Amino acid sequence: DYTLAELAAKGPANRAIRRHELMTRIAGFELIAKECGHVAYFVTVTCPSRMHAYRSRPGSTWATEPNPKHDGTSPDEAQRYLSKQWARFRAAADRAGLALYGFRIAEPNHDGTPHWHALLFFPSVASATGRPANRVAVRLLRRYFLWNTDGTERGARKHRVSLERIDWTRGSAAGYVAKYVAKNIDGMHVE
Repeated sequence: DYTLAELAAKGPANRAIRRHELMTRIAGFELIAKECGHVAYFVTVTCPSRMHAYRSRPGSTWATEPNPKHDGTSPDEAQRYLSKQWARFRAAADRAGLALYGFRIAEPNHDGTPHWHALLFFPSVASATGRPANRVAVRLLRRYFLWNTDGTERGARKHRVSLERIDWTRGSAAGYVAKYVAKNIDGMHVE
């Protein structure tokens, strides 16, 4: 006989087990991507500045101040915004024949407004267009997470969408997201 606590400690309710399982899945996706000759990108997307209650104080790395542009958007509403834009992005990617797979991780900014990190894998060519898939993915990510809302505001191009192609010769795809996985599950090995 086991207690409920003992059973929870043996399954994915245990944070360490959950972190290990997720990292194993990421490593498995990476193996599949390499075997199939797919490319990988580490992507970060965030909300327009008007959705952030606080901003970094100019000239300071860590200090914050109220954001005068804040429109009252709550962190929950900002998360729904990101989810809606992701759904639009995925639909457009499907139409373009961009067979994406990977992982998304939501993380709060200093004011609670979420931003997302994603590890995306896909073939090198978008099947519906015959174009290089990385160009299609970059264009669609910018369309739905940058240009759709306040895309010309100061700092939007620098902060709203960040893409980094994963160089297999420099390290693993799992290495790019390990810190974010750990921070969001149990905080282990964040350093």
